[in-house]
Amino acid sequence: MVGIVAVAEDATTPPVSAPPDAQSLLPTQGVIHVLADDITGNGRLDLIFTSHNNNEIQVYQQVAPRHFEAHDPQAVTGFHPNDTIVLPGTPKRYLINAEGEGKLKVVKAQPDGRLELISERAQPAPRASTPFFLARLGSELGGSAIFR
Repeated sequence: MVGIVAVAEDATTPPVSAPPDAQSLLPTQGVIHVLADDITGNGRLDLIFTSHNNNEIQVYQQVAPRHFEAHDPQAVTGFHPNDTIVLPGTPKRYLINAEGEGKLKVVKAQPDGRLELISERAQPAPRASTPFFLARLGSELGGSAIFR
């Protein structure tokens, strides 16, 4: 199972509509996108935080039910990343939109929870991506960039 579990522009400030005593539960500041996926292959959903402000990605590995351990932040995202999505197929690969660098970056999951950059492509101002399915071809295709 894969899913987006949270989106926040600034993890340090509660939303305007939040109660006055609310506080962010996101552990990583400046998070713009969070993806839930089993990147370590242990059968549990891990969390991948993409930080637009810090230009980093950080994996929180679920080592026991509802118990996450943080990996060190990684600078594989490029300048001003937006979202991270899962690409179809095996082995697991993820697409990152590095808007500030004008690139799409592909990373692969390592068994220890780190992400390794394996490819990048110039793409002017990629903002968001989505995997899509063409029924008549019977296969899923990679991400499609959405521009400003």
